[in-house]
Amino acid sequence: MTLYPFALLIGTLGGRAVRAKLTAAFGRDRPAALIEDMAAIGGALLIVMAVS
Repeated sequence: MTLYPFALLIGTLGGRAVRAKLTAAFGRDRPAALIEDMAAIGGALLIVMAVS
């Protein structure tokens, strides 16, 4: 059995919670969205570098 579906669920719900907290802290969604996007791109780059 693979843990991939559980990892997706945890990542999705965790990301949603973090973005909600960032949105509350900034009072707007756009800065939170940009931070979330930068984190996703950075994480993807780390995975690609680790695999290749």
